[in-house]
Amino acid sequence: MTGGVTTTPAGLRARHATLVGPGIVLGLWMLWNALRDGAVDPGRTMIGWMLAGWGIFNVVEGLVDHEILGIHHVKEGGNEVAWDIAFLAFGIGLFAIGRLLTRRRGSLRPD
Repeated sequence: MTGGVTTTPAGLRARHATLVGPGIVLGLWMLWNALRDGAVDPGRTMIGWMLAGWGIFNVVEGLVDHEILGIHHVKEGGNEVAWDIAFLAFGIGLFAIGRLLTRRRGSLRPD
């Protein structure tokens, strides 16, 4: 236990299931409603928002778990910080690509 946070694999799985599970359910419910109401097309826009959400999750999880709390790192051992920074950069890249996909063709404004 580090600072009151469980660092065992079983503890991390339970923590992620507790914190991330409701977010996944809420996100799927919101997506289902948006598709049903015709607010989101099931193609490029939806994939773009999925990538953007994945990127945001990676950045938040990377900052909180890897850097602030130090619960775990992307790759333990040598060059931990380099791996963590690469993970954050990957998350930022996913977000950027996702947002580009959500824009209308020929427009700089989101749909």
